[in-house]
Amino acid sequence: MSNVLLKKLGDYEVAWVDAEVGKTEGGMLSLLPLSTPAPPHKSVFVGDLKMSDFKQFLARKGVPVEFSGGALRCGEYTMLRKVGDASQMGSAAGIQKIIIEGPLSEEYYKTRDYLYSQLYSL
Repeated sequence: MSNVLLKKLGDYEVAWVDAEVGKTEGGMLSLLPLSTPAPPHKSVFVGDLKMSDFKQFLARKGVPVEFSGGALRCGEYTMLRKVGDASQMGSAAGIQKIIIEGPLSEEYYKTRDYLYSQLYSL
């Protein structure tokens, strides 16, 4: 565990752990070193983004925002939507994705930067 890079996430610290699960002689599960190098990790964003709070955040930044058809319109051409398993929507433990749509423009990248500022990156 000496090479684990912990990141602060609110009151917690989280990290990627690359290991194989094995059993000790007593039958307890144990983490064992990998027999081959672990592949690089993709970025994962962690957090509970509430679209209504994000709408207010963007409005304070001067971005014109409104809800339209279940999505958040940010500026003239950029839209944000939350998607995920219907059984998980609204659940703190659920896996959700935030889709950002629009032409690659200053508005798109500014909205994306504001979005990333509200989440933790691992």
